[in-house]
Amino acid sequence: MMNKYSFESYLVFFVFNFILSIFFKLFFIDSFSAIFLSSLFEFSFLSLLLSFAFLVHLPKKFFSFFVYLSIWIFYLQSYFMLDLIERKDSLFALNLDVMIFFFIEILPISFLILCIFIIIALIYLRKKYVFSFLLKKRVKVTFALVCFLLCFSLPAIFSHSFSNLYVNTASSLKNSLLYEEITFNSSISSFPYEQNQEQIISFPKEKVFVFVMEGVDVEDVSSQRYSGDILDILEPHLHTYSQYYTQNQDSRTSLMSLFSGTFIPYEAYLHNYDYVYGHVFDQYSLQDYFLEQQYSTQYFISAMELPVIGERYNWSSSTTLEEFPSKDFTCIHQLAYQRACEDEALLWDVLSSLSSEDNSFIFQEGVYGHGTDFYKMEGVSSYYYYSEYLKKIFFYLEDHSLLDDVRIVVVSDHGSKDRFSMKSIEGYHIPLYIYDTSYTKSIIDERYSHLDFFELLLGIPVGSRDEMFIVGSTMSHIVAYFGEDGDSFMNYGRVPYIFDQNINASFSELENIFSSFKNYQRDYFRE
Repeated sequence: MMNKYSFESYLVFFVFNFILSIFFKLFFIDSFSAIFLSSLFEFSFLSLLLSFAFLVHLPKKFFSFFVYLSIWIFYLQSYFMLDLIERKDSLFALNLDVMIFFFIEILPISFLILCIFIIIALIYLRKKYVFSFLLKKRVKVTFALVCFLLCFSLPAIFSHSFSNLYVNTASSLKNSLLYEEITFNSSISSFPYEQNQEQIISFPKEKVFVFVMEGVDVEDVSSQRYSGDILDILEPHLHTYSQYYTQNQDSRTSLMSLFSGTFIPYEAYLHNYDYVYGHVFDQYSLQDYFLEQQYSTQYFISAMELPVIGERYNWSSSTTLEEFPSKDFTCIHQLAYQRACEDEALLWDVLSSLSSEDNSFIFQEGVYGHGTDFYKMEGVSSYYYYSEYLKKIFFYLEDHSLLDDVRIVVVSDHGSKDRFSMKSIEGYHIPLYIYDTSYTKSIIDERYSHLDFFELLLGIPVGSRDEMFIVGSTMSHIVAYFGEDGDSFMNYGRVPYIFDQNINASFSELENIFSSFKNYQRDYFRE
């Protein structure tokens, strides 16, 4: 049992943690009110736990475990609070599978070490027992009541000011555990897109090379262009799609949409994604088409681990790094699951495939820019790096008289995941360029998305999209709708928290449209 000085020792321990928490958050959060009130809530929560432990005579070791676990979670809240405030979510709402994924694959090691050091220091402080003052029972009871009121009033009063960080997580917990299975709602009419007739498709080129830039949007390209870049070189035979959008803000679902022509109305990195949208991998895809045309399908990514896109789709071959780090190339290990080197580490593998005699569909998923470490080490922007990389491929093809045999496609997987960009439709506006020596320079202003990639790649006529839904990045809970009369952002299944421009439809009407749109798939992909 706890000795008679433990309450005071723990209390001073919590006060010190309260001060340290405020100091720690100053490095991550720019709102002092959010810093102070969230730290006050943490102090009140721990103190309430302390009072309860003494009331029921909780064993000291058992109580200490919960104290240190709570402090650890609060420090995690500090690190991610800026995002949590924006996304109106809480780390407390995460289930066990997601927490395991977070600890193993997301959490920066340096931050983990720092938190462990802080907690060890706090434990050492508490065990010194240098505080000999005693609080009367009446004071302890009053203190417990005040902490109880603070724990329940702070989030309720201030949740609209920044975020409901610490309470009301039942719905979030439910959402993280349970996802509605996709069902086709027969009571809702089909979304009013053109009906594609069955077409005989033939592809005249021996090689198709698709390069996907990581997280580059149109604003990045326009602001970072330079004289003699890849677009200048490709320009005489380049089709530029000026109104091309991603449907999903995460790599996995955006590329699944690109390959399958299917809208995926869910965030990408769900622990049970296979149940929710894994069926998309079994649908007819771009790779299946090229295999039917007797093309080999080849996937390249300059990383050690093969992403689910490379693993689940029907590739003839998949090429990753053979060792990490690779000699003479910039390599990072920013996330636990990401051991990646700059894309040029696979340049000669890609060139070998492009110069082979076989008909090939060659797809390279870029990694440069997937984490800020590349910028710090290379000192150049994503667009500049990709431009210089693609120029090496272009000049190789030119030197070997292969340009007439290859169609080159440059596209982005998704736009910027910056929390402000996701609130603007331009955050989903991504580049698409198709080079073919049989083309003449052209700028296409019709509105398209990844759902149209199949047709655009093969040169099949397709109508411009008047309406579109977009799903934000994982944990953002953002669903964006834009149509002829304006743009709208909302939280599907929750109260809309952004609603702007000239949208005339009500929230319920948008939900009805979304229910129809989520079942949308290009006709010729249906079996």
